Amino acid sequence: MQRTVYSNWLKRFDQRLEIRRRVMEALGVRVPRRIGTETREMLRQTMINCATCEHVKSCLDWLERADFSAGPPAFCANKDLYRSMSPAPG
Repeated sequence: MQRTVYSNWLKRFDQRLEIRRRVMEALGVRVPRRIGTETREMLRQTMINCATCEHVKSCLDWLERADFSAGPPAFCANKDLYRSMSPAPG
């Protein structure tokens, strides 16, 4: 029983991080090879937010049909972090 709970949790975590990766890619967020403490903390926070997100279906729908140039969706707990990590327009 314990193993099943852990396996289910890992599967959910992996799915959420895959969605996070797709969102970051869609928004043009690039993580440098060498990161400082501030960037590391921001990335850590995005992982936590995505792992505990209650808007998975909305996020997947956004990924399918969004205008990514408008930035992250309003419901996204990471919207401010993604904006700060995205390249400047132009």
